[in-house]
Amino acid sequence: MQDLSGRQYGAWTVLERIIGTRKWLCRCSCGVERGVFGPNLKNGLSKSCGHTIGISAKSRFTKHGLASSKPHMIWVSMRKRCNNPSDKAYKWYGAKGVKVHPAWESFENFWADMGPSYKEGLSIERVDVTGGYEPGNCTWITRSEQTRNKRVSLWVETPAGSMLACDAARLYGLTHATIHGRWTSGKRGAALVAPVQRAKRITDADLDGIDLSRLMAAIQRRESSCLESHSPLEITQPNQ
Repeated sequence: MQDLSGRQYGAWTVLERIIGTRKWLCRCSCGVERGVFGPNLKNGLSKSCGHTIGISAKSRFTKHGLASSKPHMIWVSMRKRCNNPSDKAYKWYGAKGVKVHPAWESFENFWADMGPSYKEGLSIERVDVTGGYEPGNCTWITRSEQTRNKRVSLWVETPAGSMLACDAARLYGLTHATIHGRWTSGKRGAALVAPVQRAKRITDADLDGIDLSRLMAAIQRRESSCLESHSPLEITQPNQ
C-alpha cells in the first residue's frame, strides 16, 4: 500500500495510517482529525471534514459578502413589509400601496444605489412618504431621528392617503403638534392638513384713522386694571 503520510488532499493533511484498516488519520485545516479511506483521498471524494461546504455555499449565494450585515437586514425587512401580507407591518406599507422598486428586489442593485451614503447605525427612510422605496426617494437617518419621527404611531387620513402623522406633517409643511392637535379636535381630511393661517401683520395703512394717543391711553388703562377686569379693550374712532 502506498504511503500517504504527509501528503495534502484538499484541506486534509495525512498524518499516518490507522493500523488494521484502509483508513488514514487526517487533520483538516480547521483542526478536526478523522480517519479517511485512502481511495477517497486520492480520487477527491473527500477534501475536508465538511466545514468548507458552508463557506463555499455562502460564497456562491451571497456574492456581496453582506448577508449578515445590518444593511442586508434592513433590505430584507423593507421587502417583507411591502411584499409579504403575513408580515406584521404589511398593513401599513404593502397594503397601503408602498412598493419596492423592481431593481431593488436585488440586494446588489439596492446596495449600489444606497451603499455609498450608508454609515453604521443608520436606518432607511422615504423622503416622499407617498412614494415607494426607490432610487432618489430614500435616505439614511439616525436611530434617534427615526424614533423622534415615529414616537407617536398615529395614522391619519389625508387627501394624499393614509399615513403616519409625522409623515403628514413633513408632506404638508406642518408641525407634528399641529397635526396631532387638529386630529384630536376632530379635524380630518383637507381640514387636517390645511396651511396654518398666519396672523396679519399690522401696517401703517391699518392704523390710518386711529387716534394713537387714545390707543395708548386705553392700553395703559387696561394694563392697570387687568387684575380686576376681564372686559375687552374698547377703542373709539374719532369723529369724522
